[in-house]
Amino acid sequence: MVKIWKISLKPVAPAYRTSELAGRIWSLCVTKGIAVLGWPIGDLTSMTKLQVSSRTRTDYPDSRISYVTNQLNWFSRGMNLGDIVLAYAGAKTVKGIGLVCGNYKFDSSLINGGLHTLPVRWEKIQDYTENLPWHDTIHLMNISDIDNPSLKADVISLRGLEY
Repeated sequence: MVKIWKISLKPVAPAYRTSELAGRIWSLCVTKGIAVLGWPIGDLTSMTKLQVSSRTRTDYPDSRISYVTNQLNWFSRGMNLGDIVLAYAGAKTVKGIGLVCGNYKFDSSLINGGLHTLPVRWEKIQDYTENLPWHDTIHLMNISDIDNPSLKADVISLRGLEY
């Protein structure tokens, strides 16, 4: 079953809040064909969920550990080939719609500390206005959560979703 994921382009990890990356995340995603997530605790491929939680607690003791751990696990283990990604810039603007087309990878070359990446084929690159109630970095959605008719139609057209 195809899942729809909202992913924020706003850097929330403390290491990135003031970095040069903040202003160019979307450009990086489009040019590299990826979605990115901060919280640079290293490559998650070989970590168990418990190890991710432990490492998060060590590296980001002032953060909501379960929140960060869930975000990292959803990004590295929950998003699958063919899933739909909505890239949000702020709370009300979708910058693009893409399809996951590869597996999770940690890329230390993108910025100091590295970024978690997921290959995404960006199918629709345009601004849509859509107000979602969630402020999570990553959030699993239903097609019925989308109010903007144009955005909903474009998401449906990508995978023939029914609602």
